[in-house]
Amino acid sequence: MCSGNGLEDVDILDLLSRLADKSLIIPCTGNKRYNILETIRQYAEQKKDESNEAEMHIQSHLEFYSKLSEAIRGDLEKGIEKQMLDSFETEMNNFRKAMSNSIIIGKREKGIKIALNLSRFWEIRGYIKEGRKHILELLGDADEISSRLRASSFQWLGTLEWITGDLDKAKDYYDRSLRLYKNLNNVRGIGTTLGNLGLLAQSQGDYEKAMLLNEKSFKSIKEIGDKGLTADSLFNAVAPLIYLKEYDKAEEKLNECLNIYREVNDLRGIAMSLSNLGSLAGVRLDYAKAMNHLEESLKIQRELGDTRGLASTLDNLGSIFGYYGKYWEAEKYFDECIRIRTELSDKKGLASAFNNYGFLKHSMGQDTESIELHKKSFQLSQEINFETGMRYGLIGIAETLSTENPDKAATILGFVNNSVISAKAISHPEIQNVFENTVLQVKDRLGENFDNHWLAGSNLTFEEAITFAQS
Repeated sequence: MCSGNGLEDVDILDLLSRLADKSLIIPCTGNKRYNILETIRQYAEQKKDESNEAEMHIQSHLEFYSKLSEAIRGDLEKGIEKQMLDSFETEMNNFRKAMSNSIIIGKREKGIKIALNLSRFWEIRGYIKEGRKHILELLGDADEISSRLRASSFQWLGTLEWITGDLDKAKDYYDRSLRLYKNLNNVRGIGTTLGNLGLLAQSQGDYEKAMLLNEKSFKSIKEIGDKGLTADSLFNAVAPLIYLKEYDKAEEKLNECLNIYREVNDLRGIAMSLSNLGSLAGVRLDYAKAMNHLEESLKIQRELGDTRGLASTLDNLGSIFGYYGKYWEAEKYFDECIRIRTELSDKKGLASAFNNYGFLKHSMGQDTESIELHKKSFQLSQEINFETGMRYGLIGIAETLSTENPDKAATILGFVNNSVISAKAISHPEIQNVFENTVLQVKDRLGENFDNHWLAGSNLTFEEAITFAQS
């Protein structure tokens, strides 16, 4: 309810009180909102549709929620806080209605602006499928949407596809976005999209390309002087450094990110930085430090409702507790991580969690469960063409087979070694340690026969290696 069309601001409270006294509206628990009885709502909708003022009401509703989405997005850009995310959550049905109505009355640009204002909320709270659906519906054939809005839409579609693991679609959307931003000479858009392409290259195991794209992204974003975006760009550059074992540089950049995020009060950024500092500490075998950072991150992410970030931290905590031998706690974290990522349809994240859970199960002596989890991982990785995930799954199976079936393990390891060299991909340091230790164990068991099985594996294709591992 709002003022306008003969209703003054001072009249609203009195009108609400009278409606509440007659039980036509019901106060919601815990906030200053009311629900209208369904029969009354349907009657009012019918009367509105019968009047000649229906389009005026739709226009007013669209205008109000367009401005509200801009205001909340503006607050989010100053620093992500739970209250702002909750504001979007509370108004979701109205935002959905406004976007739908924008198509009906031919105001798609208004609708797409609302969708883009909601995009960060969708990403954080896990409304991935819904976000993608709304943006695609509002774009339509895109003729009536400006180049700037199309560029931004394609960028977010790329991010939503990347989250769910369709890397080919993600790259296509990012490329389309980048072309439009370059035509518009939009430095901010160019920098952000280059950073996203860097993350994509990293997901595909091409860390040299990722570093090059991240450098270009940082150069563009630095020109703008936006502290939050600068921190995001620095953050994107960290993972390739970890994979290249440049740990001191990675820690320096993460601490720089953390300081900036704290300065701009971006709670999500703070949590991401802490989570990655925890992961890095784990790589460096400082498990106490890792646990402190990860648990601090987890607390913030739970408060924010940051489902994607939460799942990532749970995945890391599962591994860290496993290294400590605290298997019950580790399983609890992995189970919650897998549940969240299943709800998000996050195939790439699930592939990672299944692999890490598989390594844990091997440590627990549960090799049958370990192999099944690794198989799940590389089956998912196959679906989304996630080669790094496939390699990690194969390494996990080889580790599990190293005692009972060293011949098969040696063949799998030979393939993994050759595929890593040909793809110029470097394994995650912890996975690399598993790989190297397993090679030594299998060599010790097979002696002179090791080389024949290793060579046989090096001649396999990806498809042949996966079929062989599953046999």
